[in-house]
Amino acid sequence: MGVRLDGVREGTLLGLYRSLASDHLSLEDRETLEGALDLVLNDHRQAVSAGYLRRNVIRNARYTILRSATSARRAAAARPLPDAVHRRLTWRTADGNEHVDLINNETPESVALVSETIRELKIFAESLGAYGATCLRGLLAGASAAEIANTAGVSIPTVERCWRKLRDKTRSLLAIAA
Repeated sequence: MGVRLDGVREGTLLGLYRSLASDHLSLEDRETLEGALDLVLNDHRQAVSAGYLRRNVIRNARYTILRSATSARRAAAARPLPDAVHRRLTWRTADGNEHVDLINNETPESVALVSETIRELKIFAESLGAYGATCLRGLLAGASAAEIANTAGVSIPTVERCWRKLRDKTRSLLAIAA
């Protein structure tokens, strides 16, 4: 049995197709609209008005995409890694959430490479000015640009420029090591 296309469904479909034809949509918006088009054709869905139906199917399409992405991440976390050097450790908390950790087997060579890279970065950070070392410490600690700017007494754009220079230096050091 097919879907009964009334004026509300037709108007909603036309509006969604017009929105989908826009050149200024992100990939996420395109996926949402395509999912919404499928949901409009569900004959169990109420079609009170075109505006109501459009909001309803777009909201449900977003939730469907989020659930699908979550499911894909969980499935990927359960699969073993391709090489034997890495393995995954998984456990469940009391509330039922699953947690996954990636465990690496460190080698003396990898530890030496990281130590040498950090030493070189510290030297480079000091050459950037009085705030360079603070920016590097904050970057390695995972602090925000605002926190580091406050600690170093500089502006957020200055911290971001420093980070960019540190990342470029890291790329050049890693390119030499490879």
